[in-house]
Amino acid sequence: MNKSTFKINPIAFVVLLALLLASCNFGRPRINGGKDGQPIMDGWTYEEAAEYWLGSVLSGTRTILPDSLARLSKGHVHLSLPVHESNPEPRFGVAYRQPKTGGCITFVDSAFQEVTHGGDTLNAIGTVLFSMADAMYRSMNNTNGDGKGSTVYVENRGKGLFTWYGMDRVRDRKSETKESGPVWHERRAPHWYGVVISVFPGGDSLLVSRGLDAVETFVAEK
Repeated sequence: MNKSTFKINPIAFVVLLALLLASCNFGRPRINGGKDGQPIMDGWTYEEAAEYWLGSVLSGTRTILPDSLARLSKGHVHLSLPVHESNPEPRFGVAYRQPKTGGCITFVDSAFQEVTHGGDTLNAIGTVLFSMADAMYRSMNNTNGDGKGSTVYVENRGKGLFTWYGMDRVRDRKSETKESGPVWHERRAPHWYGVVISVFPGGDSLLVSRGLDAVETFVAEK
């Protein structure tokens, strides 16, 4: 019996392979911001990548002036927030709600100061409880409804702009032994969330940007 031979056309094989790989990501955005210094996020929305990048920028420097922060731009990330010379603050103990997304933000008056692992002194005007949801973003929620959850601090950046940060323990791997297990430094390190808030004079409402021009409006409950 004669055995027939089957030959694969190399060009056709490459084309078929490319189509198969593309189909695995069908319907998912491919974000490549490597040349712009943004994270390369395959499968994330532009909103998710912008929020991630904004948080990394805020964590990387504390020297951004209010006017520059309100217009921060990099690649597809664009903030467009109003600033106010009077530097209005949010109302404490009042729930700010976003009707469209069901999000909620409540500021708690509890001033806080801490020296970080890097030697910087952070001053917070208070803490914040929040639950923010949007189909295009990753959900951010630090409260489970009973007021408990990770502590997030509010920093006044000037001209009515505010950012949030948490404090993480820093592991001291050099001091660890097999017997001791994990060892932690005495001082903690901050990480900023990808959120910038502009407070309107009087504190009746907030504009919240998570990295893009489109902002969420939160209104204080009466």
